[in-house]
Amino acid sequence: MLYFIGLYTAETASFKFLEYKLSLLVFPLLFFLHEYDENQRTKIQKVFVLGLASSAVICLVVAFYNSIGLREGFHFEPNVLEGKGFIESILYGGNYFFGRYLSIFHQTVYYALYLCSGVAILLFQPKLYSLRIRFVLLGFFVVVIFLISNKASFIALIAVLALRLLTWKAKDTKKLVGASIFAMALIAFLFLNPRIKETVAKVVEGQLILNQESRYGFATRLLSWDAAISLIKEKPILGYGHIDTQLALNKKYEEKGYVYPLREKYNAHNLWLQSWLENGVLSVFLL
Repeated sequence: MLYFIGLYTAETASFKFLEYKLSLLVFPLLFFLHEYDENQRTKIQKVFVLGLASSAVICLVVAFYNSIGLREGFHFEPNVLEGKGFIESILYGGNYFFGRYLSIFHQTVYYALYLCSGVAILLFQPKLYSLRIRFVLLGFFVVVIFLISNKASFIALIAVLALRLLTWKAKDTKKLVGASIFAMALIAFLFLNPRIKETVAKVVEGQLILNQESRYGFATRLLSWDAAISLIKEKPILGYGHIDTQLALNKKYEEKGYVYPLREKYNAHNLWLQSWLENGVLSVFLL
């Protein structure tokens, strides 16, 4: 409703927002109009998990295929960025087995969150598959999430696992063992991943500062957030509307000399800030 109101409050009126936002209305409406019974819900969940597993296998096969060279004899070269080593290529998203090069079907954030949903289904719906299959799929999904290396999915995965641990109906000793394994796995998960290690190191060393020429990872997000906050301060109540928000961000990037966000026409890279920019302060409270 707020997006429709924005047609009248924004300077530029356009129905382009429907392409991106109509699912917020359509999907709840579909489930409201059709009451799925237990068998149908179970079938949907099983097919969803199967789809995730199939897509992940295909992604890995394609990554392996892309890494093989046969012209000058057999060689295995997963690096995409020229002049960078194996670890560096992971850090900057230039490796066939990591990040966007691995996730060939979806943008990395969405694909990793789909996988987190699959983890949640396997954890909270134990009757869908046998115990052995569930463990294999859970391990496989966690490994693929690790390879995608998206920070938002790490947070979602931790939340899902922590919730399962808290709702686990078991003896205190079992819960303690489970919590210990969870903690150790989390530490290993965070510190074995090169991209997470790099971010932690930068925070510790105080390197996460506004660098106008940043073009990778978290550093570019800081620029987008800074520009978004500056715009919110100028128009906090009604926002800019769906179309004008990106135009305003591009103008602010140019004004501040943020080269890469301007070149790539980045949005705010934050749901709260983007919603505030597009529909004003009320959208933040609704969200």
